[in-house]
Amino acid sequence: MARYTTTKCGVCGAIWENMTQGTHSSIGPPLVKCRKCLSLNRTNRVLYRDASASKKVFFWLGQFVSLIFIGVLPCIFGVYTLIDGSLNAFFSIALLILGVYKIYKYLSNFDGIKYIEDKYDENGGFLWSDEAY
Repeated sequence: MARYTTTKCGVCGAIWENMTQGTHSSIGPPLVKCRKCLSLNRTNRVLYRDASASKKVFFWLGQFVSLIFIGVLPCIFGVYTLIDGSLNAFFSIALLILGVYKIYKYLSNFDGIKYIEDKYDENGGFLWSDEAY
C-alpha cells in the first residue's frame, strides 16, 4: 500500500515529501543531505549492507507477509473468481492486477536496495534529500 511521507530538514526546515510503497522500514539511508541548506540530517535507518541480521530478517519477513496478503492471495482469489464467475469479471481482473503488481514490487526491492547503496557511495556517504524523499 502506498503511503505519503513528509519529512523536514532539521536545520532549515525545508520540507521533503514523497509517496512510498510498502510500510516504513528501518532499512534506508542513514544520512540525508538537504538540497536547500546543504546540512546533513541523521535518520533512524541503516543501509541494508550494514544492518544486523535481525533487522534484515524483520525487513524481509515484513516484505514476505505483505507479498502473501497483498500479492499472492489476491492473485489466487482473482483467478478463482474469474474462472468460477462468482464475482464481476472487472473485480476479478482488478484483484489479479493488484496481486501481480505487488509481486513485481517485491522482486524490485533488490534493485531498490542496490540503487540506494550505490547512490550513497557515489555521493560520498549520504543521499540528497530529493533522492531519498
